Amino acid sequence: MTYVFFPPRVTATGKKERSEMSKLLIKKILRFLRVLNIADNIYFYKIKKVYEQDNINFVRNHQNRAVPPEKMLFEIMANNSFSGYWKSGIEDSKWLLNIIKNNKSEDELKIAEWGCGVARVLRHIKNSHYSCYGYDYCEEYVDWCSTNITDCSFFKNNLSPPLNVNENTFDVLYCISVFTHLSERRHLEWAKEILRVLKPGGLFIGTFHGEKHKQKLFAEEKKIFETGRLIVHDKVLEGSKNYAAYQSSSFLKKTLLKDFENVKEIDNLPFHQNVWCATKPLAS
Repeated sequence: MTYVFFPPRVTATGKKERSEMSKLLIKKILRFLRVLNIADNIYFYKIKKVYEQDNINFVRNHQNRAVPPEKMLFEIMANNSFSGYWKSGIEDSKWLLNIIKNNKSEDELKIAEWGCGVARVLRHIKNSHYSCYGYDYCEEYVDWCSTNITDCSFFKNNLSPPLNVNENTFDVLYCISVFTHLSERRHLEWAKEILRVLKPGGLFIGTFHGEKHKQKLFAEEKKIFETGRLIVHDKVLEGSKNYAAYQSSSFLKKTLLKDFENVKEIDNLPFHQNVWCATKPLAS
């Protein structure tokens, strides 16, 4: 869903709030002029210099740890820190595994990450009891993962479904910051596809731009967001990190996950997005 550009009504007080609103307005103008990606590339070379010495030290001290090219990291994480890639992957795998263990009692599980990127999290999920599978629409990421990450299988998918797998295949499917970069049409398509590939009773875990990101919306957009409609900031390639979608609790419950069971938000997690989980009905 596309919204016409309009200048915001800045009503927040305080230097910090005004600064945040200024950043939002600048980004919205760049998006509207379709030059956001150009600005993004300039920022990459600036931040590349910031992490240069830290990255050199990381490679020197951890020669057995494969890390992706810096440009790949930037596209996924908005920075190119090797240590950030490694540490955040470990941290996010911990809360993800806790959700899985709290919802799935089986010792042996088939787990898929849809939108695995460069396996920031998936490489820390794998163990002797879990069979792990990574899917991404970027062939470059899939090739890197297949070459550098062991004990996982990686496959390319398209921006639209399906995944190249039979129905009722996975015990768990999770995605981290994937729906956050898709149009409304693809939200609905992928919800159906996730139901198709999960086993009956299978667990879905996803992260979303919910209440934690509502401050990135202007006043008029917040009103729409709170009615349960999806907000999309486009003008760039769908699926890229600058294509942003915002999902309210109402949208998730009543639209995206309406055909799932046990739909709930997981609170108090050390993650910057809102985390939800749901299960595929035992009988459909």
